[in-house]
Formats: sequence, structure tokens, C-alpha cells
Amino acid sequence: MPQLPSMILQLYHLIPQRLRRLFYRLLLPIGEYLYGRGTYGVCNVQQLPFNLYLKRASSSRLQHEARALELVAKHTTLNAPRVLDFIELPGGRISWMLTSRLKGDIAGKCLPLMNTDQLKQFVIDFRNYVEQIRSIPNPYPHLICSPLGGGCQDVRIDNDNGSTGPYDKIADLNKRLVAMCSPIPDAADRDVIADVHSRSYRVFFAHADLNPANVLVHNGRLSGFVDWEFAGWYPEYWEYTKACYIVFKWQLWLETMEKIFPEYRYELKAERIFQAYTCPF
Repeated sequence: MPQLPSMILQLYHLIPQRLRRLFYRLLLPIGEYLYGRGTYGVCNVQQLPFNLYLKRASSSRLQHEARALELVAKHTTLNAPRVLDFIELPGGRISWMLTSRLKGDIAGKCLPLMNTDQLKQFVIDFRNYVEQIRSIPNPYPHLICSPLGGGCQDVRIDNDNGSTGPYDKIADLNKRLVAMCSPIPDAADRDVIADVHSRSYRVFFAHADLNPANVLVHNGRLSGFVDWEFAGWYPEYWEYTKACYIVFKWQLWLETMEKIFPEYRYELKAERIFQAYTCPF
């Protein structure tokens, strides 16, 4: 199915949703048997036969991811999953999204096995991916927003409703970041945050969740990024600080990310201060 021409895929979508959903329900236990049970959390993800993945999550999150993947396909040449089907379940709160599977294994497994030349190439390829992602234009009136132009759905900043914003100024996002962990008792910490928030930044489209489980490697080369549900337009340092968000002690990953984003070390220092008060991991 992932290689099917668009016309055939359109014909496939003429099959009633209830029958397509039944087909995926039949594939789920087969996928668990063949590939093991998938991941469960913000999104439930299961590998299926025929080089497919099925994601089950809130309709809002999957709509954001589907739009992000649409933008990536339109404006870049990156390897990213292709959305093959999107089914909103009765009630509208939960949806299923069927995507193609990218080749490769997670960077968390592959990076320690790379030699020096492969690591250098990984940094080059990663930079190229980020440059292409940053080239995606923002068609919406809000400066900081989701792929749909509304509130951001990044777990780093979203609220109990699942989103926050959109924001027309970086200063408004900064207020949100400070409000999440106020008061900050240490004066030196407050000075670091104030310094970072006084600086001017560009805003770019970002994947916003490039942790070692969402970066794939195949035959020693970067092969793609997956899990785009947090994507959106953010300050330029966001891609780096989020790539380190849940990684605290794995030095190989942190050193590699620093080589890719050498200009944002101070911003990461400020982010670590925020994380001391807000990070749930």
C-alpha cells in the first residue's frame, strides 16, 4: 500500500470507513504477533504488515501530525512517513492514522555502533534535514503556532486542554514558559532566563521532538524522522532544546546534538533550569 499511486489510494478511500477500520482491527493482532506490541502513551503506535504503521490517539494530535507531514511532503525532499488513511472514530475524540513505514532503526540503538566517519556524516545529514524543515513557510497570521495555525500541542508547553497559544510574539511564549514554573527561587537562574528571553530569535518550522526514538538510521546513515505530532513554528533554538528534553545523561547524544546546534548552548542552560521545575520525566 505505501507505494500505491495517488489514484489507487483515492479509490481505496471509497471503501466505507467502517470496513477499512475492520481491516485495520484484523491487522493489529497480526502486527503484534509479527513485530511485538507497539508503544503506548500519548499515541498508541503499532507496526502492521505491508510496511505500515497505525497510530491511535486524540483526533487533535493526529490532525496536527497529518498536516505537518503534508507540509513536509510539499516543501522538502525529506524521508518522512506518508499518511495513507485517517479515520475519526465515532464521537470525534479519537482517530486512527495509517502511515507508511520508514526504513531504519532508532538512533538510540544505532548511534553507539557508528564509527567516527559515520557520526560525522550523521551530523551533516541531520543539519540538512533541519535546514529543509526550517524552510517550510508559515501561511498563518500567528508567529508561533501549530501546523494548522492554532495552538501549539508540544508536551513541553501545552496545558490541560492539550494546547497553548497560538502566539503573535516570542515574548508571549516566554511568559508562558515562566508562568509554568514560577516562582524561581534562585537569583542566578532567574538571570539566565531573563538574559535568554531578552534576545532576538528567528522563528522556524520545527519537528520539536527529535529525541533518540524519533530519529531513524539505516545502514549507518540518517534515514528519516518520525512522530511529528508536536511540530509547529517555534523560536529557532526550540529544535535543539527539545532534542535534549528527555535526554539528561546520554553524553553521545548530547554531544552530537551540540555539534548540530552549536549556537544554542546558553538556551539549553535556560531550558535545563525550566526543566528542573516542569519536566515530568
